[in-house]
Amino acid sequence: MKKSHRPTTKVKNPEPKQGSPDWVIWAAWADRITFEEIEKKTGKTEADVIKIMRRNLKPSSFRLWRKRVNSQSIKHRKKFEYSRKQIRVKIKKNEILDSNEYELEMGINQNPFVIKLEISDEAKKPNSREVCLYYDIKLPLTIRRPKIGDAFYPYGMKGKKKLSKFFKDKKMSIFAKQNQWVLLKGNDILWIIGQRADNRFIKTKGKCLKISI
Repeated sequence: MKKSHRPTTKVKNPEPKQGSPDWVIWAAWADRITFEEIEKKTGKTEADVIKIMRRNLKPSSFRLWRKRVNSQSIKHRKKFEYSRKQIRVKIKKNEILDSNEYELEMGINQNPFVIKLEISDEAKKPNSREVCLYYDIKLPLTIRRPKIGDAFYPYGMKGKKKLSKFFKDKKMSIFAKQNQWVLLKGNDILWIIGQRADNRFIKTKGKCLKISI
């Protein structure tokens, strides 16, 4: 009987023997395995797992693991189930697929959420909650969902960038991208709301039009 020439698939970081210390470390790195599952299979609580990881990893690797765990809601089953529930509710309410455009005037605007426009004498560097633009920008401004082909000049970076590439670099989920809002003047993007402003319209000193959420 001829031997098969089918190539053998090698698995990177194969699963160690269940219950061993190596398995606990392997499971702690695996995003799909929650702390609750680790405790169920080994009796090790989240605190025990943290101690094991601290003892067996280099300090830099341990800090990287902790950062990864804290940013992954799926590592804690309750948080994961809650986030999935939130997404289902938002989809049911049609909040994600809102294709309307909303005009903003000076003062407090409440559609589709609260966003405030005011003249300020002290401009600041942009952050996730507010941006300062040139005060002579003519109103109204517009907010809408991102569209295919949208591009802007990200603050703190050189050159032009498509929103699709920006979202990819930020590793945003499909849900986050669908639920994102952009602020515009005409066809020019001023601010990816809560993310990054456009370099062409930002003012960091003096009088400005301050926009905050």
